[in-house]
Amino acid sequence: MPKKIFEFTGGCSESNGSFFGKVIENFVQVEKFSIIKTLLSLSFSGAITETYGGLTIGRALIGLYRETRTGLQITGIGYRSFTQVLGTVAGTTAIDGVLIGGMYYAGALFGSALRVSINRLAKSSCECSQ
Repeated sequence: MPKKIFEFTGGCSESNGSFFGKVIENFVQVEKFSIIKTLLSLSFSGAITETYGGLTIGRALIGLYRETRTGLQITGIGYRSFTQVLGTVAGTTAIDGVLIGGMYYAGALFGSALRVSINRLAKSSCECSQ
C-alpha cells in the first residue's frame, strides 16, 4: 500500500530534490489548470457576496428582469440607481476575485505541500530511496 501511495503522489521524481523546491514545482503545475479557479469563482461568488451586501452580474440581471415585470418606469435595480449598480458589480467582482483567488492559491499551496510530504513519508517503500 505505501508503494501505491508513493507512486500516486509522484513517485521517485517527487522524492528527489529539496522539499520547498518540489512544493513550488507542484504548485506551478497545479496553476496550469486555471479553469478550476474560474469554476470556483462562478460557484462561490454569490455565497461570498451575500455576506457583505455585494451584487454579482447574475443577480443584477435577475433584478433588472424583476423590475421590467412591474410595468413601471425603470430607474434602477431595487434601491440602487444604474450607476450604483455598475459600481457595486465592479467592486463585488474585484473583491470576489481577491477572496476566491486567495483561497484558491492557499489551497493549492497547502495541497502541494501535503502531496510532497506524503510522498516523502512513503519513500521508504521505493527502490529510488537508496
